[in-house]
Amino acid sequence: MSRPFHFASFLMGGFEACFARNEHGARIDMLRSTRHDEYCREDYRLLKDTGIFTVRESLSWHQIDRGNGQYDFSRFERIMQTAREEGMQVIWSLNHFDIPDDTDPFSPAFVERFTSYALEAARTIRRYTEGTMYLIPINEISFFSWFAAEIGVWAPYAHNRGFEFKVQLTRCVIDFIRRLRLTDPDVRFVHADPYMHRFCLPDADHATRQFVHDFNENDLFQAWDIVSGRMMPELGGQPDFLDVVGIHYYVYNQELVREAKPDPAHPLPRFKFKALELDDPLRMNFDEILKVVYDRYRKPLAITETGSFGILRVPWWERIFRETDRAIEQGIPVLGICSYPVIDRPDWHDGHLTNSGFWDFEAGDATCRRIPHEGVLQVVRQYTGERKSDPA
Repeated sequence: MSRPFHFASFLMGGFEACFARNEHGARIDMLRSTRHDEYCREDYRLLKDTGIFTVRESLSWHQIDRGNGQYDFSRFERIMQTAREEGMQVIWSLNHFDIPDDTDPFSPAFVERFTSYALEAARTIRRYTEGTMYLIPINEISFFSWFAAEIGVWAPYAHNRGFEFKVQLTRCVIDFIRRLRLTDPDVRFVHADPYMHRFCLPDADHATRQFVHDFNENDLFQAWDIVSGRMMPELGGQPDFLDVVGIHYYVYNQELVREAKPDPAHPLPRFKFKALELDDPLRMNFDEILKVVYDRYRKPLAITETGSFGILRVPWWERIFRETDRAIEQGIPVLGICSYPVIDRPDWHDGHLTNSGFWDFEAGDATCRRIPHEGVLQVVRQYTGERKSDPA
């Protein structure tokens, strides 16, 4: 079967790089926690041996931006140089849940501060990149705005300001794209956001059914809609800003919604959410999800994050490969699938290992020695082998 193929490999590997300030006030640094910043060459060679030649990496805005227009990219330039030496194509995220401590994310100055940083980041990445450069301006705008500004778990620790923060982040993206294209036209922007789908039971009350409908038809698309100008066109979004729609999709991204017991402290209806099991008959197939997104935007798609945990990894990847191929057979332009993370990572909140990669490492092992998960790697190697045998 032929596939649209704009990346160096259809299967990609993503390295967890969250840089948020968490609920305890501490900075997360997943590059350090997994020692990928130290082992990037070895990690790239593991991936190449598996048929993966495209990776996702992320910059840390707060580490790079020293204020007053001063930037230090040295930590990340080592990764850029290694990728170039190893022949690895990198899709760079410029922001991964990360804002400098001296910024007010709700102020007008925030947009200019981000754009100045992002333009300098693009210029730096360009020095190590030949041909088309792929950038994710801000990773997971929808999740970031909800987690950090709606329920206040991460910095900026705001409550009930999620949509306001989402608009600010999309302003940043739009301003950055507009200005970078004036100087570097050979850039493609990947806009990576979670795809969630919610269900309710047939006997659900009106409020629950309306909540589920509004979310599935409108709310989950807001960041993509604003960047593409479908929503709030006064912000300057345009359809051609949405080069690639990046979809993040995990086993818990389909949920059953039920009405919760009334809470006097919350006058609006509150709901309970339960992730659907992998074999739940309510679940949409992934090819159906890809069709929903493609029909809305008519843009190339990339699965920029997917994966599962523990013993679910093998059935998950078998299903993702099968249903992605089914979408491609229907003419949906899927450019690639990214395992995220491709190397295991500690949980954001309690630090336990999630057993979610193609390679694990043992708890308490300060060296983070990579341990292959042979079951999932067998599935991956079979899939990449079949890809090579497909007609172009």
